Amino acid sequence: MPLRSFFIHHPRTNIEYLTMEEKRSEPRTDKIDTHHHFVPDFYARGDPSGWLTPKWLPAASESIMEQLGVKTTILSLTALGACILEGQKSFDLARRCNEYCSELRDKSPRRWGFFAALPSLLNTKAALAELAYALDVLHADGVTLFTRYGTGNTYLVVFVHPTYPVDTTKVNESMPQPLIDYPHETTRTATDIAGTRRKYPGCKVILSHAGGALPYLIERISNGSKHGQ
Repeated sequence: MPLRSFFIHHPRTNIEYLTMEEKRSEPRTDKIDTHHHFVPDFYARGDPSGWLTPKWLPAASESIMEQLGVKTTILSLTALGACILEGQKSFDLARRCNEYCSELRDKSPRRWGFFAALPSLLNTKAALAELAYALDVLHADGVTLFTRYGTGNTYLVVFVHPTYPVDTTKVNESMPQPLIDYPHETTRTATDIAGTRRKYPGCKVILSHAGGALPYLIERISNGSKHGQ
C-alpha cells in the first residue's frame, strides 16, 4: 500500500522524520496474497448478506498486484460460495469455478494459484469428489471452507472464510452484515476447531481477515477454556 511518508512532521513536538521515499529501497516483489477473491461473470448474482458483488477482471487484480509488489495471488471464491445453490447445481458451480481458476493459473502459473471451491458440505460425497478432482486433477493449492455449513489422510491448506450466519438480522440497517458479523464468524469457527490441528497436523489452516477478533480475544479464550487448550 503506497504511503506518502513513513513518519511526518508533528507540529506539537516539532520532530522531523524522513519520508518513506527517502528511506525506502526497492519494494519487495515476492509477496504471496492468500486472500484474494475472484468473481467471474457466471458467479456474480448478488449476495443475500447485503454485500454488493463487485465487477472483477483478472487484469484489474494484476494491476493491484504490481502496485503492491505481489508475486503470486491465490484466488478463492468469495462467500457464499458454490453452496449458494443446491444439489447438482451446487456441484456444477463449484466445478466451473475450479476449472476457471485452473485455466487462469495454467496461462500464468507464477502469477496465479487457487483454493478449491466446494459444493455444500451437507452433501459429503459430492464435496469429497470435487475436492479430489480439484487437488489431483487441477492441482489446487488448497481448499476454501466457509464458517457455516473430513478427512485426516490429506495434506493440504485450508483457507477458512466467513459467510453470513443463519440469523441474517443486521446490527445496523445502514451497514452490510459482513462488516461486523464476518470477523465474529471467523473467531467463532477458530474457537470451535480448537484442538483440530493437533488431531490433523497435516492440514495448515489460514484464517481470513487476520483471524477476525481472535487476536484480541485469544487470552480470554485460552484462560476461560475448561481444559486450558
